[in-house]
Order: sequence, then C-alpha cells, then structure tokens
Amino acid sequence: TAGRIKTVWLLGAVALICALSIVGWFRLRVDTSLEPLLPEKSDARQTVIFLRDSSFASKAVLWFRMDDANGHVEQLYAAADAAEKQLDPALVKKIVHPPAQADAMDEMIAMLDHAGELLNQKDLAELQQAITPPALARRMKECFMQLTRPEGSFMQPVMRKDPLGISARVLARLYALTQGIGFQVQIKDGRLLSTDGRNLMLVLETSGSATNLAGSRALVMNLDKIDADAPPGVTIVPICAQIHTAENQRLMEHDINRLGLINGIVFLALFLLVSRDWRIGAIFMLPIASIAITMGPGALVDPK
Repeated sequence: TAGRIKTVWLLGAVALICALSIVGWFRLRVDTSLEPLLPEKSDARQTVIFLRDSSFASKAVLWFRMDDANGHVEQLYAAADAAEKQLDPALVKKIVHPPAQADAMDEMIAMLDHAGELLNQKDLAELQQAITPPALARRMKECFMQLTRPEGSFMQPVMRKDPLGISARVLARLYALTQGIGFQVQIKDGRLLSTDGRNLMLVLETSGSATNLAGSRALVMNLDKIDADAPPGVTIVPICAQIHTAENQRLMEHDINRLGLINGIVFLALFLLVSRDWRIGAIFMLPIASIAITMGPGALVDPK
C-alpha cells in the first residue's frame, strides 16, 4: 500500500510538471536578437549592442528612381505617396520629412544645442582664449555691429544662443561634409529630391533595429512588397541594414537545417547499424525529453 501511494504521488508530481511545461511552452518567446549568439564580453557583442542602441541602426531609405527619360517629377511624388500607404505601421514608426523652409531658423537654432559635441581639442583651446576679457570685448563689438545691419533682427536668436560664435566652426565643417559626399539634395514640396529631379529619397524611422532578426525579416518583406508594386517608369530601391541582417539569418537557418539533417541521418544510421535496440535510443532521447520538459516551467519565469 505504501508503495502504491508513493507511486501515485510520483505520477501526480510528473503530471503536474508536464502540465506546467505545456502552459510554459505557450508563453515561450524566442529571442531573435543577435546578442545571445555572441560571447557576453566579446568585442563583437559590444559592437552589436552599439548598433542596437544607435539611432542610425533603425533608419531605412526608399530610393525612388525615374527610369523614363520623359518622365515628370509628379510620377515620383505619386510613387512615394503610394509607398507611404503600404508601409506597415507596426514596422515603421514614422517618415522623416525634411523641415519646411519657414522652420529653417528654428532647426538651425535647435542644432546649436549640440554644437559643443562637435568641437575638437584645438577648438577648446581656442575657446579658452576667446573668454579672456580682451577677446570678449572684441566679440561684443562684433555682435553689436551685426545687430546694426539689416539682417540683425534675424541674428538676435542666434546670438542669444551662441554668443561666442561656436556655430561658425561647426556649420563650416558640416557644409564641407555635404560638399565632400558629392551628391546634391534639394528640398522641394516637402520632399528630398536630387538636383535633376529624377531621384527622390524617403527616410523611414523603423520600430526595430538591424540587430533584430525577426523584425528585420518582416521589414524587408514589407519593403520588397513595395518595390514589387512600383508603378511603371519608377524603380524603388530599399536601402537599410536590415537587408543584410535578414540575408544573414536566411543563410544561418539554411546551414543549421542542413547540419541538423546530416546529424539526424548519421545518428539514425548508427542506431540501426550498431545498437539495434530501442532501449539504447531511449537513453539518447532522455536529454532531449528533459530539456523539453524543463523549458516549459522555465518559460513561466522568463518567457525568452
């Protein structure tokens, strides 16, 4: 009787664990980021974390290119409007539109808040000299002369924000950077156009990052669908880091599936040719069954 009661308790405990495991498996969520695949303190992991947290890792671009030599810029506008309607709101948070010309002054003043982040060691040394009493007196005279000119009313907000003229150093470098890229972009009708009017760029702020495997694949599928539905005479080229992430995931899954198939065939061949006893196979299946049972209750604590 005691042995039977012990067996009943044992079977009850096993049934409870199996029930918890089944419930946990429904809560299980696979972590599709790249971080778990890399050693915790490795340089590669730190690089991936940097990309995940950086702002440009979530950016994507749709490049609209006019193929028809006699095409009109309105075709690009229509293609861009149609593409915006096809974007999945769960994958794309917003479209980054260029500022209007009326807001140019406000945008420039807002950029001055970050001008100090672009100064180098030489700039900081020169600014030390710029805050001496003689230098400050000269700077005050220059500001006074600027305010007396016709453009003085427009310079007042800039001077209040940047009395030492730090922005002159930063803006000059940013202008040189735009010239060095070799591609001119104009803002027209609230859009980013090339100077010849045959290329349009749509900048997207995505909800995921290039380090997320599942999110990257879903975004690429959405952008590919937009590319496939491009109107005649217009080619749409998606540009984003998620394309490389999705392709790498496809290659990894292909290699893992092929390796798993080879391992399964080899194991089955060894089992049939060497052991020829199902009890031997049961011993090899014990670790797999244990992992399957323990992952469920573990998922009740941490779903990932």
